[in-house]
Amino acid sequence: LSLSFSRTFFLSQKPLSRTVATMCGIGLVVCESEAACEQNAALLAAELLPRGPDFQRTLVLNVCGRWVGLSASVLHLRGAITQQPVCSEETPQTSSHILVWNGEAFAFGSQELAHDQNDTRQVFERLRACRGDADVLAVLASVRGPFALVFLDRTAGHVWFGRDYFGRRSLCALGLAAGEPAAGERVDSEGAESQHPTSTAQSATQTDSPPAGEIREGPLAAGFLALSSVCFEAAVPPGPGVPAWMEVPAEGMFKLDLRTLALTRHRWGTAALPVPIRPLNCELPIMPAGAGASARAEAVQGTTDSATAAANSEPLDDQHAAAGPAGSLGAAATGLLIRLEHAVRLRVGQMQSVVANGAGMDEWEGSTSAVEESERESQRRAKSEHEGKERSMSLPPVGLLFSGGLDSAVLAALMARVLPPGPIDLFNVAFENIRSAPAAGNVYDVPDRLAGRASLADLRAAFPTHTFRFVEINVTAAELATLKPRVRRLLRPHATVMDESIGCALWCAARGAGTLDGQPYVSPAKILVVGMGADEQLGGYGRHRTALRARGLAGLLAEIARDMARIAHRNLGRDDRVIADHGKEVRTPFLDESVVDYLNGLPLLDKMDLTMPRGLGEKLILRDVVRALGMHTAAALPKRAIQVGGWVGAEKDSGANTHTCTHT
Repeated sequence: LSLSFSRTFFLSQKPLSRTVATMCGIGLVVCESEAACEQNAALLAAELLPRGPDFQRTLVLNVCGRWVGLSASVLHLRGAITQQPVCSEETPQTSSHILVWNGEAFAFGSQELAHDQNDTRQVFERLRACRGDADVLAVLASVRGPFALVFLDRTAGHVWFGRDYFGRRSLCALGLAAGEPAAGERVDSEGAESQHPTSTAQSATQTDSPPAGEIREGPLAAGFLALSSVCFEAAVPPGPGVPAWMEVPAEGMFKLDLRTLALTRHRWGTAALPVPIRPLNCELPIMPAGAGASARAEAVQGTTDSATAAANSEPLDDQHAAAGPAGSLGAAATGLLIRLEHAVRLRVGQMQSVVANGAGMDEWEGSTSAVEESERESQRRAKSEHEGKERSMSLPPVGLLFSGGLDSAVLAALMARVLPPGPIDLFNVAFENIRSAPAAGNVYDVPDRLAGRASLADLRAAFPTHTFRFVEINVTAAELATLKPRVRRLLRPHATVMDESIGCALWCAARGAGTLDGQPYVSPAKILVVGMGADEQLGGYGRHRTALRARGLAGLLAEIARDMARIAHRNLGRDDRVIADHGKEVRTPFLDESVVDYLNGLPLLDKMDLTMPRGLGEKLILRDVVRALGMHTAAALPKRAIQVGGWVGAEKDSGANTHTCTHT
């Protein structure tokens, strides 16, 4: 086995004493010739570099007579930098196992990683110790957190690749054939199959996406494969035999045998790869005729036992009454707050072990009062003010996509609760849109800007020890036209008008370049927290109300399940590609396994009541949480899509999710 070439880029990094944390762009190419492999590996590496500007290495190896290139670009957040690809030996040519990893393993099963453990190394050592397919699948099934990976087992001649169950990290493939039927099927934890709907029919060019669906098992077409966090212009073998770019479906884990080029799929929901969450609670509440707010109260009363059972299903859950006086939380909302705060702590407060520092979920036990908890929080902060200042010096800067709406307001408040006193950057984006602008006033006073300012006042009042930096990101029409080609490139294989509008809004917001108190400002934050996943689980979309009107509660539950089944293909891979282009890591607390598992177990009416008006009934449980956190403005705001609230898509996005973008 020989190493054809290795290239490495370094940026100076001062080693720190805390946990290693990295985000990466990863990829692999499999070719018949060394020259083709080197060419494609170089193209791959160039496209990955923006995702990980701090370290890059590309390896080209001969494995089982095939030429295999692996590349990784690393974004360094803290600690000693993790060099990828990770090799089992000091020299790649003698390494039996090689890993490229883009993810955050917060735990393996119920075992959380200590704050001084390197998750990349932990994943690698577990995979390296595997003695067969069952062992590999057991390791990957145990990971709690977002990931996409490629793992080369040179001894067995196998390449393993895939994404986590929700598909929170992007991984695209060129050379894999989509299965039939076009609308793929996904197996849930009960073994039942649910349809994975398509987003749009598209022409079969190299950069177009086939409908969301399965990957066809069997030999590779043309003996070529490329896997990458982002699509790139690969030098494919001549002829029509290479299938188009597609997102690797988050339907399971895949194994490529390099000897035969045969591809095997292992589905989520099987005994070898169990689903990390419980099935959605589809128990139908009894809704009296003329259902509304009063009817909901009666129906909820009938589901109190179910709510209590869900809240008590894990040892760390609290024991509370289903309802309480003003200033307190019921059982369902308290359980959500516990898990959501824990999820935020894992993603932005990893400097300290949740359990070891006594700042874990069990602090909520014995009290439902948000006021009492706030007092205890103030006492904790007063006691550890000096330590908090020291921690804030070594914590990486953190940002939040902040529309001022319900989801972002909850996350901002929880970030303030888990981080020591210090700055938190709030990114608020607005697009110049003359046709929709107010008759008088600032053209950038869009709905999200106004809501953001109002919620900012609530944040500052509730958390006076923190500095909330409200970054106003204003995008002119001329600038939007200039950046669209870059965004379209990142969106691939997505190509609809709505994808473009959302992509532009996310790309501009994630850049973090705007004004702060009227002065130019570029945020140093590398970690970006987002509210993705809340609407899908808690009835935040208009289609959820449509489903309820057309098909009743059973139809609403089916729509919720459908949204979560397709979130990887419709949203998460796309959003990861766009945001990470700035060398920033996206983190999604609403899609933490414990949060989704808990919400799946709750009765429907504990989470939403879509017979109530907009701004009240959707995400009902989250409105209770945000009020308890002191964010009263956001508690009454209805859902607005990012491309509408910032006006980037206000003119053209109605029904646009099925329209292919034809721009060049």
